[in-house]
Amino acid sequence: MTWIAGASIFSGRPDPSWPISDELGARLESLWDSLPASQAEDVRPPPLGYRGCFVISPDRRTWMAYRQSVRQEAAGRIEHRRDHNRNFESTVIASAPNGVLPPWVND
Repeated sequence: MTWIAGASIFSGRPDPSWPISDELGARLESLWDSLPASQAEDVRPPPLGYRGCFVISPDRRTWMAYRQSVRQEAAGRIEHRRDHNRNFESTVIASAPNGVLPPWVND
């Protein structure tokens, strides 16, 4: 299995996803490790439109990022971190191949 990234943008059809390199996966893990812990629950995205991005590691850990919040799910545990500058989210979105995401996702 490889690293997978994607964005939650569609309602009623599959969201786009794409493979990312092991190097980018490791960089996102390091970025996650650098983020401060947050006691706050997830920021709730709108029901339609852009609802965040995700990363799935080869060992099935999952990160979900939306605005300044990043959540990791691993082995039944959920942890929240605050990403004030949205670096995690913007790194995932920037990894999308050309044409995979509509232009409004970067707004």
